[in-house]
Amino acid sequence: AASTGEIDIYTHIKSLLWADLPAWFISLIFFTLMGLHPKPASLHAINVMLDQLQNNFWISPWTMLPVILLIILAIFKVPAIPSLGLGALSAVILGWIHNPNISINSITELIMNGFVAHTPNKNINLLLSKGGISSMLTSLALIIFALALGGLLIKFNIIGVIITKIEESVKGIVGLTISAALTCIGVNLLVGEHYLAIILPGESFKEAFDHHNLPRTALTRVLNDAGAAINTVVPWSVSGVFIAGTLRVNPLDFIPFAIFPFLVTVLCILAGFVNVIKKKA
Repeated sequence: AASTGEIDIYTHIKSLLWADLPAWFISLIFFTLMGLHPKPASLHAINVMLDQLQNNFWISPWTMLPVILLIILAIFKVPAIPSLGLGALSAVILGWIHNPNISINSITELIMNGFVAHTPNKNINLLLSKGGISSMLTSLALIIFALALGGLLIKFNIIGVIITKIEESVKGIVGLTISAALTCIGVNLLVGEHYLAIILPGESFKEAFDHHNLPRTALTRVLNDAGAAINTVVPWSVSGVFIAGTLRVNPLDFIPFAIFPFLVTVLCILAGFVNVIKKKA
């Protein structure tokens, strides 16, 4: 979104706080209220699982070092690819220090195919046996197919015609914000790819936001909230398929509880009203 809007990534992140923080707190209250009447849990089963984790794995604050390194690199605004590379390298070094006998072949096997747990507890094995580059191939294939479909829709100007018609009906700042948000949602529903749901509306509405003397952050906030966030609640989208596959939950089962994407979209539309008030003040 920041790249499409041609603004600094950290300026973009600051602009998100207006909508994302209230949505986060409302979501927190919602899930807190839902958790006030939990079902009884078996403490014995939990304690057994904790004991088996302690006996079979190295659980230490030192294992947080790769995450801490990523946070530090983000604070110093290090680009994403070097940051991820250094984070992965630090995790490999940490694992080698803990287990010096591990071979290079074993490390590359873990990186490619992920980790497979072998414990007496089936739930632990199911929970921890995952990861690796190969596990991303399904999502990667879906992204490629979505981009291919998006390319066809762009080539035949199908999306362009739809966006142009929407732009022609725009009246005022509020209408512009709503139109941009609806376009992002429409691309998500049509293509299921959040990159296209950000890039296509962003390039199309950039001049319109400039014409109304709105900051680019107003556009990038809409692209992030209605483009990226909403993608998670579209069952056939890249994010929806990834979440369903990772959590092994039917999208139609978790979407009613995913209130955050809907909240931030509504709040980013309300930001259009705030911009009107600011211009009148």
